[in-house]
Amino acid sequence: MTGTYQEVLDETRQQLAHVHGELTAVRDQLASSLAAEAQLRREVEAYRLEATVAASELTHAQRGAAEREESTRRRIAELEDQLSEARRRQELAESERAAVIAALRRRARRRVLQTP
Repeated sequence: MTGTYQEVLDETRQQLAHVHGELTAVRDQLASSLAAEAQLRREVEAYRLEATVAASELTHAQRGAAEREESTRRRIAELEDQLSEARRRQELAESERAAVIAALRRRARRRVLQTP
């Protein structure tokens, strides 16, 4: 029985050594996985920070674009008002010019009619 007991003991020791080897491999894999997870968490946090900064920059850029758009709209409105005023003055000047020409024609006709 001693031989059999020794064989069982040897086999159990071999199995224990094998399990111990597997346990060491699993611990190594776990450590590697934990390190990779920690790295991924740092990367995710960095990307979140980048996204926050990008969102802030986008908001700032949108505000700037809105301000420039409003400024451009105001300038266009001013120019349209100036154009309308210029057209009104041009029409008034043309009307006055036509009135002066008509008056000069009447005066010229009177002079022609008054000359013997």
